[in-house]
Amino acid sequence: NYWEKGFHWDAIQFNFGLHDLRQGRDAESGEWKSHGVEIDDYKKNLEIIISMLKETGAELIWCNTTPVPNDGGNTSGRRKDEDLIYNKAALEVVSKYPEITITDVNGAVRNSAVYDEWRKGSNVHFNTPQVQKVLGDTVADGVRLSLNLN
Repeated sequence: NYWEKGFHWDAIQFNFGLHDLRQGRDAESGEWKSHGVEIDDYKKNLEIIISMLKETGAELIWCNTTPVPNDGGNTSGRRKDEDLIYNKAALEVVSKYPEITITDVNGAVRNSAVYDEWRKGSNVHFNTPQVQKVLGDTVADGVRLSLNLN
């Protein structure tokens, strides 16, 4: 009942992409296969999601996709920097909606020394309190900015 006062959302921060950019990989040749969701469909899906979220009346905040530090997996995984391709595609869509705030978690991860050790591996998860704090602060800043709470 998000349309009822007291049950509505003030802000919705949303993200998708890290699973969409996942790819299969040929076990023998090591050649990468197609993405989980190809770029054109990814953009269409983002348009649909934005239109659905706009119906809530909430302030919308797009949270871009975190980096892929290095190629991972034997027969499936993610490739280094594929996040940049998906984030570029997302920005093409989101930029049509100037009312949507953008939270740059990708930049936070790429630019903070806290992630130096993380960048050496291929795990896309953030499992230590130090790296989680930087992401949490970045996400919270996006909500504060969207709701003019700074």
